[in-house]
Amino acid sequence: PRDLVVSGYLYHKQAIEDWSRIIGPEEEAWETVNGHVPPGMKRTDSYASYLQRLSQDEGLIAEIDFRRHHFKTMATWPSDNPDIMILRYEDIIGDERRAFQTLFSFYDLPWLEKKIGGCLAGMYAAHRFRQTPSPHIRNPEPGQWRRHFTAKVNDYFNENYGDLLITLGYPMDNLVES
Repeated sequence: PRDLVVSGYLYHKQAIEDWSRIIGPEEEAWETVNGHVPPGMKRTDSYASYLQRLSQDEGLIAEIDFRRHHFKTMATWPSDNPDIMILRYEDIIGDERRAFQTLFSFYDLPWLEKKIGGCLAGMYAAHRFRQTPSPHIRNPEPGQWRRHFTAKVNDYFNENYGDLLITLGYPMDNLVES
């Protein structure tokens, strides 16, 4: 969840998608992206322009507020349902083949589909796209939140979504990398 905040903040600041340039959006304007209008945003702001005028700490906090609906949904993921497998981002990125083989085995796919899927997971692994310039893809490295979250941002996240970290098995310590 914390890497989602960092990635979203850095991406949304660029105003690449049309919805991020809507001036004075209402919640309905962001239904397709499941976003929440941050409380400090002015009627004269688009989301991108709002993030651009904020400090990084304030921008990350705005992104945490924007992600309110996403985090609410994550908190209700049915981890005890035997038909659903939840994989953590950092357990996938960098080891896509293994992660997808685990997923394919969980769904008991036939051998050939597992083999093809494993090859595709390797071909489309995140590390291959680091060199490919694309506005949609930035550094996919997990754990970036440690470099971007200050104590202020981390405290804000933990006050609002610390229970989500616990639910999903993330540590609440290890706050800021020096």
